[in-house]
Amino acid sequence: MVADSPDGNGLRFITVPFYADREGNIRKFIPQKENMQVFTFDKRRNKLDQEHTLHYWEPDKDKFVPLQYASETDTTQTYKQIPRKTLLWYTIPERIVNQRLLFIENDSLKRY
Repeated sequence: MVADSPDGNGLRFITVPFYADREGNIRKFIPQKENMQVFTFDKRRNKLDQEHTLHYWEPDKDKFVPLQYASETDTTQTYKQIPRKTLLWYTIPERIVNQRLLFIENDSLKRY
């Protein structure tokens, strides 16, 4: 993602997020809202009693947008409306430090 700060305080995003792997392949994260996928996320073991949230990057809004889970167990949350080819952020709102971004590739979760 390329960004600048014209006012010196906030960021203005110029490009959609992208990822370059070790082989030099570049992936652009442009959500395909017409093509949804299902995925089950594990909750953090030591934080099972705390709220977990999933967000995806919405380029039209220049921010992460929360998604609602479809079902939940004690240890997982399943989401059914995840746009394909999107950048994801799965977090515990209480602790928003050292969080990693994610994406789904071939039905497995990859860390950004």
